[in-house]
Amino acid sequence: MGPHIRRDTFGKAFRNPLPALRKINLWPRLVFGASLGFLMLLAVLGLLILRVVDDSRERILQERLVIAQMAARQVDSILEHDFRRLESAAATVPAGELQQQAPGVMPEHLARLLDDVDDMWLAIYVMDAHGNVVAAAPEGRAQAGAPPAGVEDLEAAGAVGHAVSAPYVDPASGQPAAMLRVPLGAGDPPLLLGGVMNLSGADLLDPLSSAKGLGRTGHAELFDSQGRVIASTDPAQFLATGEHRHLYLRLHDSMSEGVETVPLEPRSAEEAQQESPEHIMAVSHLAGAPWGVAVGGDASETLAPVTDLRNNILLLGAVSLVVLWLATLIGARLLARPVRALTGAADRMRAGDLDSPIRVGEGGEIGRLGETLEAMRVRLSASLQEIEQRDQELESRVQERTQEVQRLFRELQRKEELRSQLLQSVISAQEDERKRIARELHDETGQALTGIIMSVESAQSALAGDPAAASQRLAAAAALARQGIDAIRQLVVDLRPAALDDLGLVPALRAFAENRLGDKGIRLQMETSGMKDRLSAPIETCLFRVVQEAVTNTIRHSEATSARIELRRTNGVVSMLVEDDGKGFDVAAVTGSLNRGRALGLAGMEERLALVGGGLTVESAPGRGTRIRATFRLDPEDAP
Repeated sequence: MGPHIRRDTFGKAFRNPLPALRKINLWPRLVFGASLGFLMLLAVLGLLILRVVDDSRERILQERLVIAQMAARQVDSILEHDFRRLESAAATVPAGELQQQAPGVMPEHLARLLDDVDDMWLAIYVMDAHGNVVAAAPEGRAQAGAPPAGVEDLEAAGAVGHAVSAPYVDPASGQPAAMLRVPLGAGDPPLLLGGVMNLSGADLLDPLSSAKGLGRTGHAELFDSQGRVIASTDPAQFLATGEHRHLYLRLHDSMSEGVETVPLEPRSAEEAQQESPEHIMAVSHLAGAPWGVAVGGDASETLAPVTDLRNNILLLGAVSLVVLWLATLIGARLLARPVRALTGAADRMRAGDLDSPIRVGEGGEIGRLGETLEAMRVRLSASLQEIEQRDQELESRVQERTQEVQRLFRELQRKEELRSQLLQSVISAQEDERKRIARELHDETGQALTGIIMSVESAQSALAGDPAAASQRLAAAAALARQGIDAIRQLVVDLRPAALDDLGLVPALRAFAENRLGDKGIRLQMETSGMKDRLSAPIETCLFRVVQEAVTNTIRHSEATSARIELRRTNGVVSMLVEDDGKGFDVAAVTGSLNRGRALGLAGMEERLALVGGGLTVESAPGRGTRIRATFRLDPEDAP
């Protein structure tokens, strides 16, 4: 499992080298990129050089083959010319003359042909179909009735037609020779005309001499079907084994042409001991004879132009690429220098140095980049200064807000203490109210009921003897009953006035204020506006209790002679004002004291209003009366 993971990791890194390359600095990356690019360019140049070398080599080989083909065609032309000369000579001999000619004597026309071409022809024979000599020139070349030399090598010796014998050494002259044969006349049996061709003549060597222009080692050979040398541009023994006999035989057997690089085949023990270079040989075949032409030379000399071209291109290309590579590296170095300067400036900026200016003495994109970084530095420095200033302002605001929060926290603590005391006061007030109700029920209502009972019992006792006394006692009982009913009614009003539920807030407030203030001799002025529609029950109860507490404080503490209640409803906002002309008080001193009843009353009013979303404002000063204002905004669901 481990090796498999390592191979996968290496494979991923090899397939995706960019993340690792991006971590390298610019200068090594430029060197790597330039080197890689020039290596790729060198590889492409090498491929082009190989292509050019291959093309040049192929052209040279094709040139060798063309030279061999031209030489073969020229030799074919010589043979064809000789055949036509024999045919022309044969056509000039009448058949009757051959019949009348003495045995062994060559006709005059044929003898004259030999005289005309004595440098090309060694002998001329008139033969029968079996190759036996009928006549020969010059005289004495062959015995009549016997075949001449070379006839045994003629193809299809018994047939009538054109034929070329295998090369041989003429026994009479000792010259290299080959016999050409054509039909002679139309007699029966047919006769044949054969000419012994001198293979050492200059005409046959001329086509091969073009190989001498192929270089110092250039040479050409005319070989037969057995791979023996017929003629050569190099000194070679006639019918000796060719330098590349196996190549000649292989191509001759397949009747194909080609160019091959082959080793020199040693023809002697001395040659076998010598180290011979390889030759490039082009082989072409003759059409008129089973011979071939081989043209070639030393492989190193033949391909010397290609080798020189390759070496020159490689040297020139390598030098050019090295020069360009060095120039590219120098340019990259010059390019990387301002980039390094900009990188150092960016590092300084990252480290917090925004005071050092950025100067890059370059133009173009790098210059614009330097200008951009300088502008960024200036703006960043200004931004940092602005941020520091804002931090100071924010710190100041935070301190102010912290102080405000601390103040609010202290206020909250104070209100929480006030709420706790208020809760205790409410509980105490409830208990006190219960005691008061119990005491009033015991003292007033209970006594009234007890008096009624006693009066009724006395009336019952005196009813029979003294009706007038009984009537007085019953009247006293009725008065006691009415007094008890009034006391109970007052208790009910104090607990929850029925007018608030039946008639609404305004009538209940008016009845309560007139009753309580009137009993104390305090004049009341009440004004209302926009209160035709009733409010929700919690809001009406809250406003009633606030007015109740304010009136109670006025009666207890203000020593006022008049009071005013104002209730208004405008655009969804309800405001209520309760003021008097009493002696007033110090609001801060009263609200700061948690042990005084008036402060708890004010706190209770504020708590009630806060429950329904309202607020309370108290305005008062010693000798200037008191003004209590309650305000809150109605929600749509607050109206009934």
